[in-house]
Amino acid sequence: MKPLRPFKAILPLFFILVLYYTLAFFTYKDFAITVDESTGFRGARFLLEYVTKPTSKKATIDPIMTIESKLIRHLPLFSDHNRVYPLALLLLNPSESYETYHLINMLFFSLLIILVFFAVRAEAKNKIITPVAASLFLLMLPRLFGDIPTNLKDVPFAIFYFFGLFLITKANKFKNREIFILAAGIVFGITQSMRVLGFSLYIVFFLYEIYFARLEKRKIWNELWSMGLVLVVSLFVMCLMSPYLGSNFFANLTQFLKEGKNFEEWDKEILFRGIKYTTEKRPWFYLPGWVVISTPIHILLLSTASVIFVKKLFKNRIFVASILSLLVNAVLYLALHPVIYNGIRHYLFILPIIAILAGLGFEEIQTVLSKINFKFVIVFYLLLAVYSGKVIFGMVKLHPFEYVYFNEVVGGLKGAKNKYDLDYWGASYKDAFEWILNNEKNNPNIGTVRVNACKSSFAIAYYNQEKVQLAKNIFDSTGKVPITDYFICDSHQNPPFLGSKWKTVYNTKRDGINLNYVKKYTPSQ
Repeated sequence: MKPLRPFKAILPLFFILVLYYTLAFFTYKDFAITVDESTGFRGARFLLEYVTKPTSKKATIDPIMTIESKLIRHLPLFSDHNRVYPLALLLLNPSESYETYHLINMLFFSLLIILVFFAVRAEAKNKIITPVAASLFLLMLPRLFGDIPTNLKDVPFAIFYFFGLFLITKANKFKNREIFILAAGIVFGITQSMRVLGFSLYIVFFLYEIYFARLEKRKIWNELWSMGLVLVVSLFVMCLMSPYLGSNFFANLTQFLKEGKNFEEWDKEILFRGIKYTTEKRPWFYLPGWVVISTPIHILLLSTASVIFVKKLFKNRIFVASILSLLVNAVLYLALHPVIYNGIRHYLFILPIIAILAGLGFEEIQTVLSKINFKFVIVFYLLLAVYSGKVIFGMVKLHPFEYVYFNEVVGGLKGAKNKYDLDYWGASYKDAFEWILNNEKNNPNIGTVRVNACKSSFAIAYYNQEKVQLAKNIFDSTGKVPITDYFICDSHQNPPFLGSKWKTVYNTKRDGINLNYVKKYTPSQ
């Protein structure tokens, strides 16, 4: 029986992965192309061109720099963003089917499920129930789950950021220090090249080592030396990941850090509590506020409960790393006041950490209740199951727009209407456009039907397949004569005034709330 023990230990993870993979294969075609996806893959194609052909020396030193010269490989500065992850998807999916992209994204996310399971299992008292609970909590985060198929930036960053935390907790478990330095250097390098917040891993690593060095009464000099070597390897990896950095490392690294804070001087308004704020006037509690209103309440309460039991968890390595990560990023957020928008999107990486804390809080509460009366444990399980069922049912109702989830603090999606950003990714455009095609399917002149969208035009073109004409403008140069028959816009945008002859003929709705609208020009009315 002994040889079976390792398999029995991971059997719960096996069932969770089977459940997740089944879900992925049944739902991946439901998810629509979002606003930023095509930009990411366009950059990936430029990067593929860059790494497969030598740069022209003559053109590189030519003072004339145009878009054309960049496209034909005259300069390596085609993008200051990391495009390696989209490039990997491009190589895995040469047909460039976005449905296949979404499936690959969902499959890759399973790496985070595995990391969360083993991170919790290594430190948990109950090696089965606690890691299973943490893994399920991870999948019950609608804001994260809804972004998995289509988000090429924040979800991969969240996966690698947690991978970095996982390695930090395993630093002293590596018998060969060189292997740890190489592994951590690669993971840290990938993480920090995706988002400047990846550099916060070094602060967490430093504080983590100081904490456990004092706790275990050992010297920290070897760990500090290892950290320095990890940094060197990670910076080399950054140069490989981003040719923009490699072309002029020190100057461009400074610019990379600056733009990471300001998101290329993004200066649009953000909707929060029914008020439109500018970047400068955004309240300090914008991020924590979004965490509170867009995370399921049972996960919030359980993660908060874990902090109450800090004395029991002060030797728990993943707990310490998670708490330090949240504290470090909270301090950086308050001190630097970075530009963020789209709710919690730029900080999706903290959600797996919250799921970890919820799993540990779940274990500690269960332990306390079992010592009082086992009946309390049963009641606790029942309450948790009922609310978890409510969250899952809510995700099913929102599908495939899980990322517009709001909890009971603001009254769900209905309470968030006109107060918070809803479909900022423009995923609802697919549904709206497919309604138009279905509505016009019996029209013998369907090829003359014209459709315009206030954004997500690439997605409309992708789903169109030349069935209708795509209009670039709503009106002609006079601003009075319509040159489109249908107009699609989401509730996140400020729609133009179209006049009484434009009638709303369709809305994509979830929980009774409009995510978009389709207007049709009806001159006879």
